[in-house]
Amino acid sequence: MKVAGGYYLGVDMGATNTRVVLIESQGTVLARKSRPTGNWKGTDQGFKELIDHCKLVTDEAAQYLSNISAFGLGCPGIVDDKRKVIKGTTIPGKGDLPLASMVEDELGMPAYVENDANVAALAEYHFGAGKGAESLVCITLGTGIGCGIVLGGEIVRGASFAAGEVGAWRIAIIKDGNQETPNLEALASGLGIAEQAARILKSGKPTMLVNLARRPGGIAGKTVYEAALQGDKVARQVLDDAACYLGLMLGNVISLVNPEMVVLSSGMAQENLGLLEKIGTVARQVAFPTASSAVRIVPSRLGDDVGAIGAAALAIACVSSGEELRALQNEGGA
Repeated sequence: MKVAGGYYLGVDMGATNTRVVLIESQGTVLARKSRPTGNWKGTDQGFKELIDHCKLVTDEAAQYLSNISAFGLGCPGIVDDKRKVIKGTTIPGKGDLPLASMVEDELGMPAYVENDANVAALAEYHFGAGKGAESLVCITLGTGIGCGIVLGGEIVRGASFAAGEVGAWRIAIIKDGNQETPNLEALASGLGIAEQAARILKSGKPTMLVNLARRPGGIAGKTVYEAALQGDKVARQVLDDAACYLGLMLGNVISLVNPEMVVLSSGMAQENLGLLEKIGTVARQVAFPTASSAVRIVPSRLGDDVGAIGAAALAIACVSSGEELRALQNEGGA
């Protein structure tokens, strides 16, 4: 597919932070901004904050403003093919919210909306670690856990646009002699890691997390990483357990999809704790051997910008597809 030129805005509306980037069609970031997402006080107020944040980027890169072709937005939740957010964890609107149309009316440019894990996969496929791969799975590890699947350049969305919701997968564990089946996010997401550490704190085990928990905000996923980097055995065990659960999930995804590449987008993959290696080792033990031998498991190359770059990549793909379709239509009418 021929890529349309120009400049593109991309927004990653995460549960913790909202990031905005302006990129050119080959993926170079020209401007960026980030701010805490916060608690949306109704759709109108949250939408105003989002637009104001985007305008900070366009003000910073005013020389490109007249050539911005489109706007892409990645958000948690299920997004249908009509560019309406059906259900989003940071968008408390009831029913369908036509977010793309709202952005178009406010900013005066075409806008496209997609699930945040899906746009992260697009970013890696077009501009990141997966560039050149035919098939790719991107696992996003943050406040929650997401999975975007790209096959032949297309996002796999599923019949009801819910493909890739691996955070909801159930994991059987034995706790206090009883079997439980929590979902993966409860065990291995940023929030889940914090909850597991908090539970251990209540047991009275000696750990530096006791002191770290007294900080404002208490225990968070980053707190556990910090303690593990300082050699705390309890924190390290929590992270090792999370890596094992993620490896189990990933091994099953590899068997199901048989991708050429898996990209892990997370601080877990970047910290010097050997967790990426552990996830990969467990995944290869679990996966079907033929699929396991074919896949490469690598960290993201795009860092914290991956979601926003992916949202812009979505806009590029949509604009490019439209231009290609119009060209074919013109040829047909000639």
